[in-house]
Amino acid sequence: MSLLYVLLIIPIIGIFLISTIHSFYPVTVPGVKEKGARQHTTSLSFSNGDVLNADNKESSFFDVSYYKKIAFITTILNLIVSLIIYMLFDFSNNQFQFIQENLDLSFYDIYLGVDGLSIYFVLLTTIIMPIALVSN
Repeated sequence: MSLLYVLLIIPIIGIFLISTIHSFYPVTVPGVKEKGARQHTTSLSFSNGDVLNADNKESSFFDVSYYKKIAFITTILNLIVSLIIYMLFDFSNNQFQFIQENLDLSFYDIYLGVDGLSIYFVLLTTIIMPIALVSN
């Protein structure tokens, strides 16, 4: 497996973990009592911003600390992989490198590669993402 595929798969794994976070950490809403173990739906009242209060994390409906941790770890892993790609890149060659061709797909072909200009864009993107997450 090429490093470019790893660079593409890491954010997909992060998206999957973020989208399935409620199965690991159940949402508790203050003032709403569960009537039975078989109840699957809960009606929420968004009046006066009580539920969406970000200052009170115990009663917050959207506790984003898990999302931020997963997103930050994902972007750091992506940065490490892109730095490895940058270190392994041969600047004396002006051809595409780290080429992956998948021509056996039925309705489209995939051709991935990095050239001398796009290596800087890959590196720039993976450096900016953790900075953007920390500054948010």
